[in-house]
Amino acid sequence: MNKFTKGILSLGLALSILAGAAGTALADTKTGSLGGSNTRGTSTISKYSAYVSTSFTGSGTVSYSTTYKYVNSSNLSTGKISRGDGKYGSSVSTTIPAPAGYKSVRVDSRHNVVASGQSWNATTKADY
Repeated sequence: MNKFTKGILSLGLALSILAGAAGTALADTKTGSLGGSNTRGTSTISKYSAYVSTSFTGSGTVSYSTTYKYVNSSNLSTGKISRGDGKYGSSVSTTIPAPAGYKSVRVDSRHNVVASGQSWNATTKADY
């Protein structure tokens, strides 16, 4: 099983967990290629969390930056969490839970892959 297939299976598992825990998960995925290898950026949002990933079937620097917004349905107070990560490899991801008493509103993410002097960029977003 290649790295991309493993990444797809991991994404499917994460989506299943999010959907099972919160009832529904909504996702935005962008795909592309870089130097003959596949790239993928995904933002997934469920009622109480968000999942963000960037993957690459080759080896290079993979990264994301994301902002997750949430709301308290009782008093309508809002908040956000911004997070980013990057590393040399084939994938990078994070799951961001909403604070207790809050529900998801939106996740906005930027994905980047750099390999052999070339780069791939994508933006994904999902609203709950």
